[in-house]
Amino acid sequence: KVITDYEVTEVGQKHREGIRFVPASSQLLIGDGVAPVFQGDDVPFTIITVEKPLTNANRAVWSSGRGADGDYYNELYYGSSGNVKGSLRRSVTTTQTVLGTVPILLQPQITTYVFNGTTSSLYTNGIEDWIRTTQDSTTMSTNPNQFTVGALRRSTVSDYFDGNMHELIVLNKAITETERLYLEAHLAKKWNIPNVFHPETQNILPSDFDGLVRWYDG
Repeated sequence: KVITDYEVTEVGQKHREGIRFVPASSQLLIGDGVAPVFQGDDVPFTIITVEKPLTNANRAVWSSGRGADGDYYNELYYGSSGNVKGSLRRSVTTTQTVLGTVPILLQPQITTYVFNGTTSSLYTNGIEDWIRTTQDSTTMSTNPNQFTVGALRRSTVSDYFDGNMHELIVLNKAITETERLYLEAHLAKKWNIPNVFHPETQNILPSDFDGLVRWYDG
């Protein structure tokens, strides 16, 4: 597997340990063992990341796809065009289906992407950025066999992430509103991210939830 050698500690009210991704061909994390989460037509999943983008150029935080079929994939990205963060869900032609975009924040943040089989929802620091029914009427068609952190990897590799990755959680289900609030509250407290709603609850870890597939902790 390939992973960046750069580790970072951000100094603030609390240190933020993590991995520093730089936009270079060797700087990505391959986790193809996660790929079965995305296999099957329109299967639900949730991916939560704690990251800090350092530029607004075209950069992918994570992606899933199939190496032999470059037009079928999911991606969370930061884009220079319009200075936005958004997600792509599938593409049956070379024209990508953009499901939603929000302004980029060049600061540590919690990004939650939930796909319930039909509808995609994106949250930044607990705030719903958008909720959108999948625009593409056909199914995924091919089963993804790749999962990548720090780049868009399909039949080719591009859009290498430029920023710090602190934590990544993958679940093989669409989490509920209550589950999302608890997880985001845990991450906000852990990584000292302000202005995130904290429900009155005990400290709940990702491992306490059904459907946890991967948990990368910086």
